[in-house]
Amino acid sequence: MESEPIWEKEVDRFTLQEYEPKPYSLGCVVIYNGLVYAGDPEDGDIDEMQFSFRDWGMEREEITAEQCFMVCQSLLWSNANVSISTFADCLAYALPDFEQEEDD
Repeated sequence: MESEPIWEKEVDRFTLQEYEPKPYSLGCVVIYNGLVYAGDPEDGDIDEMQFSFRDWGMEREEITAEQCFMVCQSLLWSNANVSISTFADCLAYALPDFEQEEDD
């Protein structure tokens, strides 16, 4: 039986959840609810994707939908949906890619 989140917030199509910390587990989850193209046309579209992190690394109440999108898209580009880093670390890693796109 899965445990229930101890905290949850919805921002646009994203649901942020935090679970009770446990050894060797990732307690923070971002769920994207909506049609997602994951990259391989043979895989097709999916309705929901989940991304897990060690912790938020920032004030969780201040996380925006734009930040969730950048982090999740960056992880998709890396063919990952899990990071042992924090959400904030992943955001810092993703920002240069999106700033470059704005400059182009």
